[in-house]
Amino acid sequence: MQHRLNIALKACREASEVIKTFYKKKKQDELKQFKENYRIFFNLILRTINDSYPMGEKDFIGPSSIAKNLIDGMNDKSFSDLDNEGSYIWIINPIDNIDNYLNKIPLYNITIAIFLNNEIECSIIYDPIDDVLISAIKGEGAKIENTRLRNKKEIDEKILYATNDLNYAKTLNDKINGNLRMTGSPSKEFVYLAEGKLDLLVYPNIEVWDSAAGVLVCRESGLIVTDINGGNNIFSKKHLIAGRNSLHTELLEKLK
Repeated sequence: MQHRLNIALKACREASEVIKTFYKKKKQDELKQFKENYRIFFNLILRTINDSYPMGEKDFIGPSSIAKNLIDGMNDKSFSDLDNEGSYIWIINPIDNIDNYLNKIPLYNITIAIFLNNEIECSIIYDPIDDVLISAIKGEGAKIENTRLRNKKEIDEKILYATNDLNYAKTLNDKINGNLRMTGSPSKEFVYLAEGKLDLLVYPNIEVWDSAAGVLVCRESGLIVTDINGGNNIFSKKHLIAGRNSLHTELLEKLK
């Protein structure tokens, strides 16, 4: 698995050079005219991966916000759902969050997660702006660069939490004694949680390409991540709660 993680990192770093060049050299109005770059960036990442692990053999492209017909050089046999037993499923998000990127808000990452037998085996969250790598391997922990990542923050009376739905935030305000933060980038918020900068994440609707990499990073940093019902159906139900054990349990009870 380490070798696949290394290939994922290589793909992120190579694509990031192009991503940063566009970001730095184009004005905001110009960037907004290049929405198709999201597809281009996806294909740049995939090309590097495919050179080492040809898609359609043991490795497959998983669910993505990119339509299959816009992915270069791949046929129907290159794609798979998460539950393809014995196969490695690559979940690629070239820019999380694309709206932040297009509006020159420096809150975006490249993320890759690799599934095996419907479980996340490893993941990368790469910050192109600051050249910072966050990685995780199932059962081996999470790292920020070469430093072990653990959430050891003491819980304050008033907590910081994030969600991606303003309407749902109204429900949370009645349940949580805290302050809301919204960055627009789930991968940023997953990292903030793993670092102890946030206390809770609650996403009532989130796609696998926005959540998978961060879910493993948080779990491997000692946090609890479940669906909103307390189960392990995050990717099929498309919702989740993540946080320290005590806060996670408390909020689950309040949401019943």
